[in-house]
Amino acid sequence: MEAVFVLRQVIAGIAHVAEVAVEAEPADEDQILVSPRAFGWLRDRYGPDAVLDRPINQQLAAEALEGAPTRSPTYRAATPAE
Repeated sequence: MEAVFVLRQVIAGIAHVAEVAVEAEPADEDQILVSPRAFGWLRDRYGPDAVLDRPINQQLAAEALEGAPTRSPTYRAATPAE
């Protein structure tokens, strides 16, 4: 199953927008991943030399994993490096 969500929020008068794609598939355990291609849009926007491995990107990925709900108390959150 796949879904795309557009998230909008105004923080301190500044608009923040995120497009989040979710893919769910049957598995033996719950696992939440952030795609290694999650920040590929930066290359589309800023060109092939855009830096993807920035601290803010790592922070955003960690926050996405932290905020993702799961049914199982034993899920494991995986980083893009896995």
